[in-house]
This record gives sequence, C-alpha cells and structure tokens, in this order.
Amino acid sequence: MSVGDAFVEVRGGELRVGDRYREQVLVVGEGARVEVVPTHPVNVPTRVATHIMVDVHPPVVVEGEGSFWVSVPYELEVRVGDLAVAYLSPTKVKFAVFGEVTGGLLCRYSRSRAFEGPAHEVGKAPMLVRYESERTALVDIVVVPAYTPIYVRGEGEYYYATVKGKVSQGVIVATPAGPPPVEGVREVRGVRVAARIMRMFREVFSE
Repeated sequence: MSVGDAFVEVRGGELRVGDRYREQVLVVGEGARVEVVPTHPVNVPTRVATHIMVDVHPPVVVEGEGSFWVSVPYELEVRVGDLAVAYLSPTKVKFAVFGEVTGGLLCRYSRSRAFEGPAHEVGKAPMLVRYESERTALVDIVVVPAYTPIYVRGEGEYYYATVKGKVSQGVIVATPAGPPPVEGVREVRGVRVAARIMRMFREVFSE
C-alpha cells in the first residue's frame, strides 16, 4: 500500500517501509499480521513537537459561537501483531514555534483552508474546530495538542477528535471536547512500541 510519500510492502517474509525521510526492511516471517493505522504527527523524522499548528489560509471571519473544519496531517504507524515497528509520514514535515522563540510551543506545522464540512486529503484528516469569540475576529491560526485522538470509520476514513477553544488575537488554542465529530467511528488505541524505535529517539535527543 502507499499513501502519499509513504509505502508499506510485505513480500517473502520481509516488511519494507519508507517515506521521504527513511526506508527500512524488517524480517517478519511468512504470515505475519501487519496493520497500518493513523497516528499523531509527532514521530517523523523525530519526536520534538508537542502541538499541531494549522495555518488557516485564507483566514476566516468568526463571531460568537460556531465551527469550521480544517485538514490536519497524520502519520502512519506500522504494526506487526501488537507491536509498533515503524512510523511513516505521507507528507513533508514542517515545524513552527507558537509564541516566544524561547519558551514557545514547538508545533508540527500545516496549512489548510477552512471547510464547511469534512474534507479528506492525502496524508491529512478532517478536524472540527468549535470556537467562541466575544467579537468579530479574523482567525488564521489554530493550535491543538499533538496527541489529539484520531478516529477511523470503515476502511481508511480518518477523523480527528472535535476540538474547542476561544478566539484571541486571531488564534484559536483548542483542546479536545465533546463527542466524535461524526457517527460510526472508533478511536485508534495505542500499542507497545519497539525498543529499537525508542533507542533511535533517545540517540537523536542525546546528540
């Protein structure tokens, strides 16, 4: 299978995975149960982001209470049985700092239009943003926690959890709130992460 820049291939007892940042081969044996699920966009090329920043372009005018949808990047977690063995990004990874350069939030950065309904794009999942604004405002940034839950409906239809926040100086800093944005979804649950992945992240941070 392939999604954007990411690919996963099982052949002859080997699992081949890759994206624009790395490729690797793992020996899994014949008949191994390989599953690919969406996960939070914080693992590629390494774990540094704590939040996701969506640059809403063009900006959207809001007033009072309301909502709009944006498209938010996700990554793919490759599982063998109940073990996560690789993380892949279907799209190019960019980072940005929200707030002060020192002490600000390091975010996975992405750009999206504001949509009236859920829009599915390659490597991105729709997120419903609910807002409260005391006055008419122009919103161009939405910031949410990187570990906002992700849901799956059917085969490969992904959604982020609904988030809610107040508008301040053109920014909505939102957190997960309320029920899933659509019916018939199930939340993607975490599994054990292979020790080699954890060693890789530790080695990067220690450099």
